[in-house]
Amino acid sequence: MYLLKTKDQVLSPFKEFYVLVERETGKKLKCLKADNGGEYPSPFEAYCKMYDIRMIKTPPKTPNLN
Repeated sequence: MYLLKTKDQVLSPFKEFYVLVERETGKKLKCLKADNGGEYPSPFEAYCKMYDIRMIKTPPKTPNLN
């Protein structure tokens, strides 16, 4: 488990999560949905693009849309 001090630290734990999900389910992660709160900086978006993970961003502060 990770405790992130800043939002820009999300890439490293996500990489582990990505591998875990695909290994345990045998399926490819295709989509990631989150609010547009700025927690996904450019390196994270580049990583998702490299692995064909589509990012769907909803308006900030609308958890009902996530």
